[in-house]
Amino acid sequence: MFDPSQEIAPNILKDYSTASKILANNGMLMSHASINSFSFTDKFNERIIRRYLDDRSGMSYGFLVRQLPTEVKPAIHYNLFETKYSLEELTSSPDFMAVHLDSELFFVEIPEVWVISTRSGCNKTDLDLQKDLVRMGLVKGRIIFDPSVALNDLQDCKPSYDTLTILAHAFGNAIIASLLKSIKGETRFTKALETEGASLFHWHGYTIPGQLLEGYFFHGYSNPSVSCSTVQSAIYTLYGKLEALKNNLEHGIDFMGDVHVEPHHGTNISSIMSLSEVIRHVEMV
Repeated sequence: MFDPSQEIAPNILKDYSTASKILANNGMLMSHASINSFSFTDKFNERIIRRYLDDRSGMSYGFLVRQLPTEVKPAIHYNLFETKYSLEELTSSPDFMAVHLDSELFFVEIPEVWVISTRSGCNKTDLDLQKDLVRMGLVKGRIIFDPSVALNDLQDCKPSYDTLTILAHAFGNAIIASLLKSIKGETRFTKALETEGASLFHWHGYTIPGQLLEGYFFHGYSNPSVSCSTVQSAIYTLYGKLEALKNNLEHGIDFMGDVHVEPHHGTNISSIMSLSEVIRHVEMV
């Protein structure tokens, strides 16, 4: 368990506070619903709902995430005639993953990523910064879930339904930054990810391509509709980010983030802006 007041940077806490206040006034997120406030026709229906929610005490829609600063190492651009590594060495190493960008082959050192996320079921429009933030990490293929010390044994704290998608976005950001550093050197995205981290905002609505700032690439429109808790959702996240990077390289536009559209579900905006900046901009479009 961790202590948000001691282990989260003041600027991140302030960003969460500001973002929560904006959401309280703009209606983008549906309000929190407590299971105890529901009326059930019988016990059988109540058991079904409670099981569907994995025995959570309530539900709310959307999430607010800050990816913590992540070390970015340049990817290895594999060239048969100009590399100090053998292909067998790279493909057999558990520390590297192969990434194809068109006809080019890169090997990215698998990163460790950490995020601060809103607690599942909490009221995102009225955050308690000591109780409603959790820390999650993806380390050597394992997901680590770290709730706040401010929670007591009677309070509900479960991983979000969107955990796989959240960590896939953080992992994907690190992969994109590694590829960019290899191809373009230092960019605004790589520098921001290393020093400030990134943000991820999800809500059950959509925005239109061209209405966000330049450098944000859209993907996901043609994907099947899948649950946000599935492996497929995480795969679509990673695949879409790579497509966004290809779009960036083809058009020569600075990569600033991506917009992951989930059909019949909503939108994830991954950005080097703060959460409050993203939400304010989406409000204007």
